Amino acid sequence: MLNTDKIIIENPEFLNKTAKARDKIITFLFWAFLIYIFRPLFALILWLLFEIHVFSEDVFNMDVYEEIVKFLIKNSFTIFAFGVIFISWALYNKITYGNLHRRKPIPEVTDEEIAEYFKINIADLKKWKNSRYIKFDIEETDRGISIKEYKKRN
Repeated sequence: MLNTDKIIIENPEFLNKTAKARDKIITFLFWAFLIYIFRPLFALILWLLFEIHVFSEDVFNMDVYEEIVKFLIKNSFTIFAFGVIFISWALYNKITYGNLHRRKPIPEVTDEEIAEYFKINIADLKKWKNSRYIKFDIEETDRGISIKEYKKRN
Protein backbone atom coordinates (compact mmCIF):
# COMPACT_ATOMS: atom_id res chain seq x y z
CA MET A 1 0.00 0.00 0.00
CA LEU A 2 1.26 3.48 -0.86
CA ASN A 3 2.15 5.58 2.16
CA THR A 4 1.03 9.09 1.21
CA ASP A 5 2.87 10.64 4.16
CA LYS A 6 6.23 9.72 2.63
CA ILE A 7 5.74 10.86 -0.96
CA ILE A 8 8.88 12.78 -1.88
CA ILE A 9 6.99 15.41 -3.89
CA GLU A 10 4.99 16.34 -0.81
CA ASN A 11 7.94 15.98 1.61
CA PRO A 12 11.29 16.71 -0.07
CA GLU A 13 13.08 16.23 3.24
CA PHE A 14 12.86 12.47 2.60
CA LEU A 15 15.39 12.80 -0.25
CA ASN A 16 18.81 11.48 0.65
CA LYS A 17 21.83 13.83 0.72
CA THR A 18 23.32 12.60 -2.55
CA ALA A 19 20.05 13.21 -4.40
CA LYS A 20 19.80 16.71 -2.91
CA ALA A 21 23.40 17.47 -3.90
CA ARG A 22 22.83 16.08 -7.39
CA ASP A 23 19.70 18.23 -7.84
CA LYS A 24 21.50 21.37 -6.64
CA ILE A 25 24.44 20.76 -8.99
CA ILE A 26 22.15 20.13 -11.97
CA THR A 27 20.17 23.28 -11.16
CA PHE A 28 23.34 25.36 -10.84
CA LEU A 29 24.71 24.03 -14.15
CA PHE A 30 21.40 24.72 -15.89
CA TRP A 31 21.28 28.34 -14.70
CA ALA A 32 24.96 28.87 -15.54
CA PHE A 33 24.37 27.56 -19.06
CA LEU A 34 21.25 29.69 -19.46
CA ILE A 35 23.09 32.83 -18.35
CA TYR A 36 25.95 31.94 -20.70
CA ILE A 37 23.54 31.63 -23.63
CA PHE A 38 21.83 34.95 -22.85
CA ARG A 39 25.11 36.74 -22.10
CA PRO A 40 24.83 39.11 -25.09
CA LEU A 41 21.30 40.04 -24.05
CA PHE A 42 22.44 40.80 -20.50
CA ALA A 43 25.32 42.86 -21.90
CA LEU A 44 22.93 44.79 -24.17
CA ILE A 45 20.54 45.53 -21.28
CA LEU A 46 23.39 46.71 -19.05
CA TRP A 47 24.78 48.80 -21.88
CA LEU A 48 21.45 50.44 -22.76
CA LEU A 49 20.16 51.03 -19.24
CA PHE A 50 23.28 51.73 -17.21
CA GLU A 51 26.01 52.32 -19.84
CA ILE A 52 28.03 49.51 -18.28
CA HIS A 53 30.29 47.78 -20.80
CA VAL A 54 30.49 44.20 -19.55
CA PHE A 55 31.92 42.81 -22.77
CA SER A 56 33.87 44.32 -25.58
CA GLU A 57 32.29 47.44 -27.05
CA ASP A 58 32.81 45.93 -30.50
CA VAL A 59 29.99 43.48 -29.85
CA PHE A 60 27.44 46.17 -30.68
CA ASN A 61 29.40 47.74 -33.48
CA MET A 62 27.53 49.09 -36.51
CA ASP A 63 29.69 46.97 -38.84
CA VAL A 64 28.00 43.89 -37.41
CA TYR A 65 24.60 45.28 -38.36
CA GLU A 66 25.83 46.13 -41.86
CA GLU A 67 26.99 42.52 -42.28
CA ILE A 68 23.57 41.27 -41.17
CA VAL A 69 21.83 43.58 -43.66
CA LYS A 70 24.14 42.37 -46.45
CA PHE A 71 23.36 38.74 -45.53
CA LEU A 72 19.62 39.41 -45.55
CA ILE A 73 19.78 41.19 -48.92
CA LYS A 74 21.91 38.41 -50.43
CA ASN A 75 19.53 35.71 -49.19
CA SER A 76 16.26 37.64 -49.49
CA PHE A 77 14.95 35.49 -52.34
CA THR A 78 15.49 32.29 -50.33
CA ILE A 79 13.90 33.80 -47.22
CA PHE A 80 10.95 35.07 -49.28
CA ALA A 81 10.55 31.68 -51.04
CA PHE A 82 10.47 29.79 -47.73
CA GLY A 83 7.94 32.29 -46.36
CA VAL A 84 5.68 31.83 -49.41
CA ILE A 85 5.98 28.03 -49.20
CA PHE A 86 5.11 27.88 -45.47
CA ILE A 87 2.23 30.37 -45.72
CA SER A 88 0.85 28.57 -48.80
CA TRP A 89 1.02 25.24 -47.02
CA ALA A 90 -0.77 26.67 -43.98
CA LEU A 91 -3.50 28.20 -46.17
CA TYR A 92 -3.89 24.95 -48.12
CA ASN A 93 -4.34 22.98 -44.88
CA LYS A 94 -6.78 25.57 -43.53
CA ILE A 95 -8.89 25.50 -46.70
CA THR A 96 -8.74 21.72 -47.13
CA TYR A 97 -9.07 20.54 -43.54
CA GLY A 98 -10.19 23.64 -41.64
CA ASN A 99 -13.88 22.74 -41.33
CA LEU A 100 -13.41 19.07 -40.47
CA HIS A 101 -14.20 17.99 -36.95
CA ARG A 102 -12.65 14.55 -36.62
CA ARG A 103 -12.32 14.51 -32.88
CA LYS A 104 -15.12 12.69 -31.19
CA PRO A 105 -16.38 14.00 -27.86
CA ILE A 106 -15.46 11.96 -24.82
CA PRO A 107 -18.50 9.99 -23.72
CA GLU A 108 -19.76 10.77 -20.25
CA VAL A 109 -19.36 8.08 -17.63
CA THR A 110 -22.46 7.44 -15.58
CA ASP A 111 -22.56 6.80 -11.86
CA GLU A 112 -23.78 3.28 -12.56
CA GLU A 113 -20.69 2.53 -14.67
CA ILE A 114 -18.37 3.88 -11.97
CA ALA A 115 -20.13 1.85 -9.28
CA GLU A 116 -20.00 -1.28 -11.42
CA TYR A 117 -16.31 -0.85 -12.20
CA PHE A 118 -15.27 -0.34 -8.58
CA LYS A 119 -17.87 -2.83 -7.31
CA ILE A 120 -19.48 -0.42 -4.88
CA ASN A 121 -23.08 0.46 -4.04
CA ILE A 122 -24.58 3.19 -6.24
CA ALA A 123 -26.22 4.85 -3.22
CA ASP A 124 -22.84 5.07 -1.46
CA LEU A 125 -21.27 6.59 -4.56
CA LYS A 126 -23.93 9.29 -4.78
CA LYS A 127 -23.53 10.02 -1.06
CA TRP A 128 -19.73 10.27 -1.48
CA LYS A 129 -20.06 12.67 -4.40
CA ASN A 130 -21.95 15.12 -2.19
CA SER A 131 -19.58 14.79 0.78
CA ARG A 132 -16.89 17.35 1.48
CA TYR A 133 -14.30 15.00 2.94
CA ILE A 134 -13.98 11.23 2.66
CA LYS A 135 -11.07 8.96 3.51
CA PHE A 136 -10.90 5.69 1.57
CA ASP A 137 -9.04 2.48 2.24
CA ILE A 138 -8.07 1.26 -1.21
CA GLU A 139 -6.56 -2.09 -2.07
CA GLU A 140 -4.83 -3.00 -5.31
CA THR A 141 -6.14 -5.99 -7.20
CA ASP A 142 -5.42 -7.65 -10.53
CA ARG A 143 -8.02 -5.44 -12.13
CA GLY A 144 -6.72 -2.18 -10.68
CA ILE A 145 -7.92 -0.71 -7.41
CA SER A 146 -10.96 -1.41 -5.29
CA ILE A 147 -12.44 0.46 -2.36
CA LYS A 148 -12.64 -1.60 0.81
CA GLU A 149 -14.27 0.91 3.13
CA TYR A 150 -14.59 4.59 3.74
CA LYS A 151 -14.67 6.87 6.73
CA LYS A 152 -16.49 10.15 6.72
CA ARG A 153 -15.08 12.95 8.86
CA ASN A 154 -17.59 14.32 11.33
